[in-house]
Amino acid sequence: MIGTEGARANGPKQRNTFMIEKGSFTVFCCHVTDAILSLQGEFYTWSAAEEQKKHSRIACEDCGLPHVVGIANETLFPLTFEPESIDAPDCSGRKHGCSLTTMIVCDHNKKIRYCLAGFPGCAHDNRVYNATGFVKHPNDCFAEMEYTIGDSAFQKSPFMVLSFQKGKGEMLVEDNEKFNTKLAIVRIHYEHCIGILKGCFPWLRSI
Repeated sequence: MIGTEGARANGPKQRNTFMIEKGSFTVFCCHVTDAILSLQGEFYTWSAAEEQKKHSRIACEDCGLPHVVGIANETLFPLTFEPESIDAPDCSGRKHGCSLTTMIVCDHNKKIRYCLAGFPGCAHDNRVYNATGFVKHPNDCFAEMEYTIGDSAFQKSPFMVLSFQKGKGEMLVEDNEKFNTKLAIVRIHYEHCIGILKGCFPWLRSI
């Protein structure tokens, strides 16, 4: 019921398959969702100190950047239909007709360590990131010198290292270009992470 899409996975087909009424189907879906969410303390946690050091060592071996403990970016989850609400236009994203914006931070092993969902598709990356615990309580997440990396859409801070952005019609200097290349080596793990997530739960590609 969760994580599949297509005509054979819609509500009426599922109810016919399991021979249950619409109300019971809704209750069962809620129970499944609650059961999955109850596991988050076991499978969805911010890295412990020793684990962060391990990931930072691996990242350093890959690209030469020390103390990287997370890769942050936002992803859009497309909505199949426009919401029936007065704030529906806010869900109009730059890549899809209507979507939800979710901030996800993963580690070097492509494991999701933190997410913040529920923002409309029009929300800017930095607006969503500023609502996370990384900004509000950074000392709870980072030891000395540790940080996450992201693209130029974020606001730089001691806990967020960004790629350099070139202006319109400008070229990056060689050192900045090399730095961006090093960041890209690590950031590709985020793209793989999102690909795995949407591959495991195709429903997220058309909610």
